[in-house]
Amino acid sequence: MNVPYYTIQLPEVPRALEQEPWPRLVTRGSPLWERKHVERFAYYVRREGHFDFLQFETSDTEDYRAYLFANRPNQFPRVLVGACCFRFREYKNADSRWGLQWVWLHPYSRGRGILSAAWDGFHATFGNFLPEPPYSRAMESFLRKRGLCVYCWQPLDSDAVYCSKCEALYFGRQTR
Repeated sequence: MNVPYYTIQLPEVPRALEQEPWPRLVTRGSPLWERKHVERFAYYVRREGHFDFLQFETSDTEDYRAYLFANRPNQFPRVLVGACCFRFREYKNADSRWGLQWVWLHPYSRGRGILSAAWDGFHATFGNFLPEPPYSRAMESFLRKRGLCVYCWQPLDSDAVYCSKCEALYFGRQTR
């Protein structure tokens, strides 16, 4: 019986960029090598999440803001360990805003503060963005630790990632 074997490639950060601030913004106008690395991490999202489609391609024409994550500056070699992608969303029954479409970090880099260190900067850049479901267990745990509703960014009053007010508003369920 053939068992699938997967590898994860973590490319080295170019020496000229080792001291640059990370995460590194990637847009449609960014160099192809940066967009290719974001696409590679999107493949890992698809594979790990068992999705049917790829959520990012280098040829995407829709506006996006992707970010590449690197390991800590004092680690050798300095490698890219993940990426995330934001897209602007327009909703029929809610205000338009940026959505955090996906995040992927190498399993050895998860829980090391990489996303936490970037989160407040993302909030400053994108305002009350919506981390889009479905959430992995790790992402759901991360969002709970943040302690804010993913919809209204108010303090959580339940054990979910959204508050009881948003549960009633968006899911039609009464508060507990």
